[in-house]
Amino acid sequence: MMRKSRPQLEKGISPAVAVVIVISIVAAGLGSYSILSGGKEPEPIADLGPKTSDVFVEPSVSTLDTSGATPSSVSELVQGANEFAFDIYSKLAEEDKNVFLSPYSIHTCLSMVYEGARGNTAQEMRRVLNLTEESSIRRPAFAEFQKQLNTNRTVELKTANALWPQENYPFYEEYLETVRKYYLARIEALDYVHNASGAVERINAWAAEHTENKIKKVLDYLSPLTRLVLTNAIYFKGNWLIPFDESKTENETFYLPDSSSIETPMMQFHENRLIENGFYYAETSNIKALKLLYSGENVSMIFLLPKDESGSISWLQNNITNSKFEDIQEKFEKRKMSEIKIPKFEFKTEYESEFKRALQDLGMNAAFVPGEANFSGMDGTKNLFISKTVHKAYVKVDEEGTEAAAVTAVAMKLTGLPGPKPTFVADHPFMFIIKDEKTGAILFIGSVSNPS
Repeated sequence: MMRKSRPQLEKGISPAVAVVIVISIVAAGLGSYSILSGGKEPEPIADLGPKTSDVFVEPSVSTLDTSGATPSSVSELVQGANEFAFDIYSKLAEEDKNVFLSPYSIHTCLSMVYEGARGNTAQEMRRVLNLTEESSIRRPAFAEFQKQLNTNRTVELKTANALWPQENYPFYEEYLETVRKYYLARIEALDYVHNASGAVERINAWAAEHTENKIKKVLDYLSPLTRLVLTNAIYFKGNWLIPFDESKTENETFYLPDSSSIETPMMQFHENRLIENGFYYAETSNIKALKLLYSGENVSMIFLLPKDESGSISWLQNNITNSKFEDIQEKFEKRKMSEIKIPKFEFKTEYESEFKRALQDLGMNAAFVPGEANFSGMDGTKNLFISKTVHKAYVKVDEEGTEAAAVTAVAMKLTGLPGPKPTFVADHPFMFIIKDEKTGAILFIGSVSNPS
C-alpha cells in the first residue's frame, strides 16, 4: 500500500527532487517475442538460469548485500559518478536557460540498465558511466552507497529505485535479483500489453509518492510493446545551518546572459550572522566559490560564480570538470565574509529527446538502436533496446533552506586566511551543486541564468 502524501511543506522550506525513467521495449519487426502477435519466444542467446514471469518485491535497506564493499570501492564508484555528473551537465547546459538535473539519479538508473547489458552495449555504457567492470567490486559498492544515502541522516534524504517488468515476460531471475540486492529496487509487474494507460498511472503515482508530490507526472504514454521500465527518484529537504534573514531580502538587479537585467529577490544574512560565523569560501583566477551547509552539516550547496560580471556562464559550463571541482574544494577556507547575496529561485526542468542526445554524444549509442542493442543479460535475447529516456527535476531555494538531494565528501580547512573579508554577490548567472558531505557523491547540479 502506498503511504499517504505529506501535507503541504512547512513555510520557508524549499525543495529539489528528480525522477529518471528509462524504458526498454521489444524491438518491433525483428522477430521479437510479442504477446500482441502471439509469436513464440526465440531461443535465448545466453543462459543465466531460471526465468520468472510475474514478480512483486518490496525491498528494505536491511536486505542490501554489502558484503565485499570496501571504502575504496565506494570511493571509486562515487568518483566515477561525479565525473559523469559534469559530463552530462555539460551536454545539457544552455547559457540562456536555467539548468537542473540529478546526475546521481541518471547514473543509478542507467547502472541498473547496465547490469543487463552485454557486448558492445555494455562497453559503451561502462565507459560513459565510468563503472568498474568487475561485478564483485561494483555491485557491493552500489549496495553500500545506497545504504549510506538512506540511513543515519539529520536531513531528509531519500532515494528509491523500481523496476516495472511486463507481466508474464520471462526476465532472468538473476537480473531481477541483482537489482534488488544491490540497488534496493522495488520490482512490480505491470501489464503494458492490455493496460498501458494503467501502467502509466501506476508509475506516475510512484513518482509522486517518492518526490512528495513535487513531480506528479513523468509519463504520458507507453507503447503496448513496452517490456520493462526502470525508475529512480531522489528527494532532499533541509534547512540551512545558518539561515538567511528574511527581513533583509530585497529586490536587486540581476544581470542576464544577454546583458539585460531584471529585479529579483536577493537573500542576505543579518550583519550579526556575518560577524559571528565563518563561511567556506574559495577563489580562483576565474571563479568565486561559496559553500553553505545544511543543518547537521552532512549536506551542502556549493555556488560557483564566474568573476566575469557581464553575466556569461558559458565558460563555466564548458570548462568545469570533476577534477577542477575537486581543486576548488581543496581551496575552501572558513572565512569571515563582509557580504553574501544569493537570489531566491524556483524552477522545474524536463529532459527527454535532449537527454537521449546527451547520452549519445557521450558515447552511449548501441543501447538505443534496435538490432544493435544487446540486453541479453535481462532475458537471453537481443530484442530489447532503450526506446525512451525521461528526466524531470524541481528545485526551490529560499531563506530557510532547500528541498533537494546531494552526496559528497569534501576536505575542509578551518583556518582563516589573512586579508580583507571577501564578498559573494551572485548578481549574474552561476552554477550550484548540492552534495552530500557523508558519501562524496554529487546528486544535483544546475545553473541559474534567470532566477525569476
